[in-house]
Amino acid sequence: PKLASYVEKFMNDSALRDFLRTSTFLEALKPQEITSLLDQLTEKEFAADTTVLNEGDAGDFMYIVRSGQLKVERQSNGSQQFVRYLREGEYFGEWALMTGEARSATVTTLSDTRCFSLSRDHFDALLESAPKLRDQLVERFRRYQIDGKLDRNKSSISESDAFDGEDNTEL
Repeated sequence: PKLASYVEKFMNDSALRDFLRTSTFLEALKPQEITSLLDQLTEKEFAADTTVLNEGDAGDFMYIVRSGQLKVERQSNGSQQFVRYLREGEYFGEWALMTGEARSATVTTLSDTRCFSLSRDHFDALLESAPKLRDQLVERFRRYQIDGKLDRNKSSISESDAFDGEDNTEL
């Protein structure tokens, strides 16, 4: 029983390492950095139609989507405006952790969804130990400012841009 449990944990950790290294923004990390990150991630499951983040709330975690689909919306002119969809390998919630600002959008599950969460403290430590990753995130934010995709004066991007596969919403 102990050996079976160990083998199962090893296989799960190996699959998670591969997912993080090949399917997420963490691909720039070294293998040993991915391994140490495993202990800091918490898996969370959300039923369909569950609000994961609320616009205006304080940010204490960021999330990496393992499976499922989510919708990002922002308040504009008294109603929720569609911003984009999120799917496996994408991430959200890092903006509030990096800037200390409140959440800039609401994220709701469209299907049963599994995410890995990373706390503010672990996120800060990760960026401290992986300057390339920090630079990658800063560059992404800079592109948002230049592109104006999420300019504070705009309420959303087009649905055709919603699954562009490159950028994620600043939350």
